[in-house]
Amino acid sequence: MRKAAIAALSIGLIFGLAPAAQAHIGSNIQIFELATEDLPNLHDGSIQDWEDVLGDNFLSMDDFETLDDGGHGGAPKDPADMDYKIFLAWNSREQRIYAGIDRTDDIYLNNVSPDEALDGWQWDSIEIYLDGDHSGGQFNLFSGDDAQVLQARQAQQWLIVPESTGDHPAGCFCQDKKWAEDPPYTDAGGMSEGSNPVHTVTEVALTAWDDLDSEGPATSTRSTLVGGKTIGFSLTVNDFDEAAGQYHATHTFTGVGDGYFQ
Repeated sequence: MRKAAIAALSIGLIFGLAPAAQAHIGSNIQIFELATEDLPNLHDGSIQDWEDVLGDNFLSMDDFETLDDGGHGGAPKDPADMDYKIFLAWNSREQRIYAGIDRTDDIYLNNVSPDEALDGWQWDSIEIYLDGDHSGGQFNLFSGDDAQVLQARQAQQWLIVPESTGDHPAGCFCQDKKWAEDPPYTDAGGMSEGSNPVHTVTEVALTAWDDLDSEGPATSTRSTLVGGKTIGFSLTVNDFDEAAGQYHATHTFTGVGDGYFQ
């Protein structure tokens, strides 16, 4: 294992439903900065480059909880059903957060439309939630005439399926702010192979925004990533076995509130 842990970024785990003004509460974990030359290839369909640099610094199924309410399936943890390891990293030069997910799944459902990345919510996928300034911001479920303007401004919800499809393999629930799904702010890739179980790799690089505006980066404010900073973060692994949109299980750090960070 090469030594590539240069500086640590704390991520405050997110859970519950809370007023947008509250900061996050919950556990903290640290993710390591990777030197630019050690950043993974997001399009090689392999987790090997993550392992070469980070070794056993990954999250396993034991680090996650199973949601058993709100229609999320609630199937118990079973490595024969679904198992995974998740690598997390960041890079100060690119100012992006990286995730690499190596997963096996006894039943893999994915028929996502290449023209609609957010269709991926009902297929086997992952969701990542970011609140770069750790303010506890609202990211979803705004109402009223200004709902589209406010959507995803304070914090962002991302959905990524293993296979890259269409122009935007990583979909942001951000309505008219789709420019944020394009490079250099977002990149993603992955693959699937085999059957019973199916092996998938999902890799993504994301930008966190303190204020995400529909007009583009010139009127938006990127979150600043520096060693020792705490950001709001959650990652959810969705498993569908019976049919699209019918959750078999949802694994997450501690759960995510409906549209809010806490």
